[in-house]
Amino acid sequence: MPKNLASFQLSLFKKWSYQAVKTVTRWSLWLGFALLFILNAHEFFSLYIQGRLSPDFLFNSDATYLPLLYRDLLLEGGKLSQWFLTPAPYFFPDWLIYAAARSSVGQDFYAVFIQGLVQVVGISTAVYVIACQTGLSRFKAFLSFGLVLTLFIIGMERGIMVFLYSMMSAFHGGAFLCMLWTTAWFLRFEKKANTSPFELSLFSIFVFLVTLSDKLFFLQVVLPIVSIFLLRAILEKRWDINSLKFPIAATISGAIAAVSLKFVVAQTMEYPLELSVSKLRRNRKALIEYYRIITENNFWVWAPFTLFYLGFIGLLIYSFKKKKINFSKLNNLAAILFVSTSFVLFIELLIVSLPVTDRYLIAVFAGPICLLPIIIVRLCDQYLAKGIGLGLLVLALMSSSFYLVTRTETDKRPLLSAYYPDDVACFDKSLEGTGATHGISAYWDAKKTSALSQTGLRVTSVLYDLTPFRWIMTENWVSVDGYDFVISNSAGDGEPDLKIIEKLNGAPKSKHNCGTKQIWVYNKGALKTSPMENINGTIEWSGCDLKGPIGINAPNCDRLSNPDEQGALVTTPLVTFPAGNYAFEIEYSAIKGDGTEVGSWVIEDVLFEKKSLIAEGQISRPEGQSSILKGEFKTVGRLKSDFVTIKINSNGKSELVVKSVKFIRR
Repeated sequence: MPKNLASFQLSLFKKWSYQAVKTVTRWSLWLGFALLFILNAHEFFSLYIQGRLSPDFLFNSDATYLPLLYRDLLLEGGKLSQWFLTPAPYFFPDWLIYAAARSSVGQDFYAVFIQGLVQVVGISTAVYVIACQTGLSRFKAFLSFGLVLTLFIIGMERGIMVFLYSMMSAFHGGAFLCMLWTTAWFLRFEKKANTSPFELSLFSIFVFLVTLSDKLFFLQVVLPIVSIFLLRAILEKRWDINSLKFPIAATISGAIAAVSLKFVVAQTMEYPLELSVSKLRRNRKALIEYYRIITENNFWVWAPFTLFYLGFIGLLIYSFKKKKINFSKLNNLAAILFVSTSFVLFIELLIVSLPVTDRYLIAVFAGPICLLPIIIVRLCDQYLAKGIGLGLLVLALMSSSFYLVTRTETDKRPLLSAYYPDDVACFDKSLEGTGATHGISAYWDAKKTSALSQTGLRVTSVLYDLTPFRWIMTENWVSVDGYDFVISNSAGDGEPDLKIIEKLNGAPKSKHNCGTKQIWVYNKGALKTSPMENINGTIEWSGCDLKGPIGINAPNCDRLSNPDEQGALVTTPLVTFPAGNYAFEIEYSAIKGDGTEVGSWVIEDVLFEKKSLIAEGQISRPEGQSSILKGEFKTVGRLKSDFVTIKINSNGKSELVVKSVKFIRR
């Protein structure tokens, strides 16, 4: 009996010891990952407020869209209908996250950091849910969560573009976050035999909101998932309605969202999407160069990228040789990412109208970084996973601690409470005491200055000819009463032309220099960007100053057509016309031919290639050598300042000669 009791006690002690070690190990790892997150978040925040995380990139004119949208709509009483937005207005989840962060901290500088942290934690949490859906234990899923979180924060700290994009607003980072959560939802539907109408409705609303906010989501998420469902249905010959609820709901919701944006955003700016094999060579070189730049000396990017895509291609070859495709959850997960990448790269290789840019490739490079830890952990048994987790945890803690201590001790910088770049500070200082608050500049200075100025400057973006550049901006920023100052680098492309400004407004009251930029200051509201902003203002062109698809310039600076030519002889450049009444004069003559009419005229309001007819009429044959056609019109008034042009057409029955065209504001 004593012997049996001693054996029983020893067995019980071993069992308790094993359970204790197991529990301590599990909780140590979970606590370790919590500490790792706190340490990395603290390090991330420390580097952020020291200005080490590429602040010029995080606060450029594109990236300041959400801060300015929040300020205009919620603080200044603006309206969404006045904003000119792209097919990716980033309402969900980007703007919701930013608005919540901004409302909580009351400052853009900290709100940008909070949004980045929330998005990265959201990405890591999605990886945890996906890992659980693929059948991993909670511990292994948590290990995947910790690895992805650590990789993303370390990547952002080192300024690697893929990771920085994932934390930014208005750069398709929200679409990538939603891509991971949609994938998790997809795996959940795969697991369930029947999907409740409520959950399917919730999923449909989610897809609708994300696609409405970013059409790229439909390309890189909805289409790949639908493709995989259809492929599986074809191969397995399974066409029951329950298995197709998910792709049907995703397709319908995404398609409705894609066409609904114009009803939500009054002023939409559609990209002229064109695809052609003619740009294949150019785009291929651009993609290869981008891959070289982003992976050069970045182990955290090229290793997952290379391993995943080579591994998946190898899996495809193996499956085709075996003539059997295994639709396991892990394979489905890899297939979604691979098909998504294929669709995006296909569009990027053939696109004509837009340049190849890295913001469209977040999923291509960040996707493998999220997926590979799940695959690695899945291949490990429970004990090896714990060993790997402990080892990586110790290494990551040591690396993060060493990095934090060395960076903050050897190169101390003052802590920032707001990002205030030198050029914006110079603008503020130069305009201090002048009373100037509303000015114009090129796009890349305008929004950044409006967002970061500490004296309340508002800057409207204009093109070189001073016409408003309505790109991701509100009509509230456009003034028809004049501006106070202009910021320009006369040597730069697309900068406001100072010669045109001086011709319209005369010499400025004062001039200032901020690096390569010049600031010209005028009296309040005295800087005009169009002669039409003044009552009785005029603008006139000689015939030879105007162009058209037909006709030639005569030596005396007339523009004339041949008798057999029919079409637009001249079209005036787009000029901004404030809402109001105008007159026009066309001096012309007609040589040879017969008939009582020699052509026609059309006045149009043009906005982003959308034309609206203002007035039109016929041009009668002059009684003498020349005649002046006079008329009046009123601008449509779609905006504070419309783009107006007049087109003069020849009917091909006479040699029409245009001597001059003139506009007068009444």
